[in-house]
Amino acid sequence: LDVRIGKLCLLGAMLGAADPATTIAAALTCKSPFAAPFGSPGVRAEVDLAKLQLAVGGSDHLTLLNAYESWRAIRSTKERAAFCQQHFLSSRTLDAIGATKDELHAALREIGMARGGGGRQAAAAHEDAELLKALLVGAMWPRCAKVELPSGGKPARRGADADAPPPPVKLKIKDDTGVGSASLHPSCVLARQAAALKASYCVYGEAHKSGSGAVMLREATPVPPLSLLLFGGRLRHDAKAGMVGIDDGWVRFRLAPEAAELILAVRRMLDDLLSRKWEAPRSDTAAQERMLLEGVRELLAMGR
Repeated sequence: LDVRIGKLCLLGAMLGAADPATTIAAALTCKSPFAAPFGSPGVRAEVDLAKLQLAVGGSDHLTLLNAYESWRAIRSTKERAAFCQQHFLSSRTLDAIGATKDELHAALREIGMARGGGGRQAAAAHEDAELLKALLVGAMWPRCAKVELPSGGKPARRGADADAPPPPVKLKIKDDTGVGSASLHPSCVLARQAAALKASYCVYGEAHKSGSGAVMLREATPVPPLSLLLFGGRLRHDAKAGMVGIDDGWVRFRLAPEAAELILAVRRMLDDLLSRKWEAPRSDTAAQERMLLEGVRELLAMGR
């Protein structure tokens, strides 16, 4: 199991979002349920449009979650088949995602990380897109890209050309070789949803280099700065400069002293809880989890 997939499941279980987190993890483990049938070149465009109908927050991860949950909510076999046909979804792959999700949930229960009776809790977490984005930061870090917003920081214009593909999203990523340019793969929701470009960062699952040498990112989710500060790498606070950096400082933010202290305090509590649960999964930290989860949700809501 990929370490990032495992971390997503563990973070979800620790912070009351085991159900949606394991769904996303299972979807990333399986092949994409969006399947383009063989046919004319225009079929790929139809698949992309059908995917956009299920899109959530410019995020490939949340779109996968929505596609699976929408399909699972349909009880009739005939209606499920019609739903799959309408959205170019593979029912076989969705079944595989469900089976993989059950396996991941069973693994969490076996190590004492998943509690029973979480239906209401899972439903609340599913509705909390900001929390799920934050968990994705924790799982995918350091796979983070800086989004270069269009001129003026505004989404692409709408009007007569609204149906035309928006201009390519320009990104910067950093790896062991340094900082470089990247772009989103055309299949990414974010590549076509200009409204989601209010975010200046995104996390991604994979980076591939094409034959021309261009780097293309897949499985992207736009994320706010607070998600990076709470769930990204190690924080470094330069009080004199009024800056909080993450890891080597490539990602950094200017914060007021009060805001910096609050974020650093919550981050210490979060790191302590995750460390305790990692070392003793069956330890009773329910009260601490509830208090911390409410604090994290309030901070994320403030940073929308």
